Amino acid sequence: MRRATGSKSLAATKKVSIQLALDGHSFSVSGVTAETVTPEGAPLEVEVLTPRTLLVPAALYREETAGAMLAAAGMPAAADDAIVRSEERDGVVAVMAAGREAIEAVRASVPAGVRFTTPLLEPLDGDVPAVRCRVTAGIAYIKIWNDGLRMAEAVPAATEEDLLCLFERLGEAFVLREYRLCLAGDESFRLRRLLKNRFKEIVCE
Repeated sequence: MRRATGSKSLAATKKVSIQLALDGHSFSVSGVTAETVTPEGAPLEVEVLTPRTLLVPAALYREETAGAMLAAAGMPAAADDAIVRSEERDGVVAVMAAGREAIEAVRASVPAGVRFTTPLLEPLDGDVPAVRCRVTAGIAYIKIWNDGLRMAEAVPAATEEDLLCLFERLGEAFVLREYRLCLAGDESFRLRRLLKNRFKEIVCE
């Protein structure tokens, strides 16, 4: 479990997830109830799992233009979405669109407040060319580093065929055999078997 920012210890942080269905018409909230209380009154970290996720330079972020940024990136918010942002990390913030009802339910249930995050903000070791992949809730969170961040996207990938197609397309833009693949999450070992012949090295976090 990783925290987005701040100085409190990992043990003092709780995390829940808001999962937005890929068709945009349903959602689920796990790990939060009306009695949710965080240690030391700290805000609850809420991981928003939605393909409508965009990293934006913090200096360029404006709340009033967040929806336009998502639309310009080809992922406009749905009519029943709320748009939320993460705290700043390494000079960027994440803008996310997810079900308004879920967002409001979580906020109403946590007296200490919430802060939003996404797997796209999880760190990537930048000492060698690397691809970081975490698959959760039918979404592949991909970050590519090669002397700087080259790509960071949340891509719908509900099946193995979707993942293979995604990596075929990545292979057209990047020479994947020159990259280390860093796999995170519960799907790591399955993905390692699926992608084992495409990369110079594969590590599971």
